Amino acid sequence: MQRIDLSYWYSLGESLHPLTQLNGERKLIDILLLLMDANKTIDQLIPNLTASYANALKLKDKLKPYLEEEDYSKLIESWEVYGIADAAKQFETALKAELSIAPSYHVTPKGGYNVDILTLAPQKLFPEDMLTLVPDCEYDVKELGKCLAFEVPTAAAFHLHRINEAVLHQYWDSVTSKPRPKNPNMGVYLTALKRSRKDKKVNATLTQIKDLYRNSTIHPEDKLTIEEAIELYGIILSAVSRMMTFIRKDADNTLRVDGKSVSRPLKVIK
Repeated sequence: MQRIDLSYWYSLGESLHPLTQLNGERKLIDILLLLMDANKTIDQLIPNLTASYANALKLKDKLKPYLEEEDYSKLIESWEVYGIADAAKQFETALKAELSIAPSYHVTPKGGYNVDILTLAPQKLFPEDMLTLVPDCEYDVKELGKCLAFEVPTAAAFHLHRINEAVLHQYWDSVTSKPRPKNPNMGVYLTALKRSRKDKKVNATLTQIKDLYRNSTIHPEDKLTIEEAIELYGIILSAVSRMMTFIRKDADNTLRVDGKSVSRPLKVIK
């Protein structure tokens, strides 16, 4: 994915179109800058052209002898000027046809989030320290933003669940002294957390996610809408934000002893 500067395409037209308006005899010095700008634009375009490529080369060939001319006072005959204008018109027509079918799209905001946040700063969708304290989330946060921006809601749900489970694993490390369960299934984690009676809000929200959202997402016959993906984001944000309070407290209890990190024990689940 590459962000496109729309003003760039406007500037292309500014440098190419005036060539099509040339007529009558002209002194080279009077149109030299125009020819140079057009030639520079063609050089920028050529690597990306297909259907209009041949016309671009034809126009470059027309411009070449004048750009190499050392006598700037030379008079260019009207028939020569017509040749330049005609080559420019043919290239412009071919370029317009190619651009009219180019795969370009206007991406609209999703929910309350604009495209820049979703594509360039998706970390702003979550607590600001989440990627620092749970770095395993970074890939899925980036992919989630793009999925929401470009309306791929089922894939967005996939990344949301992965984000939630990555935070859940870190949450487990922060509130227990036990190793992570060998079975990484979310249900296994929930069963152990419920048994410990640790934070009812986290347990209740995670249970709701598992029962109402996660299990349905993995079935191929179920397809989410963008509205449903945003709804899922809302509840997962609630769970993640709550779990982050405990992860944050655990991180704050890390001490430095002789230059090494040493965790001060928290009250752990039995």
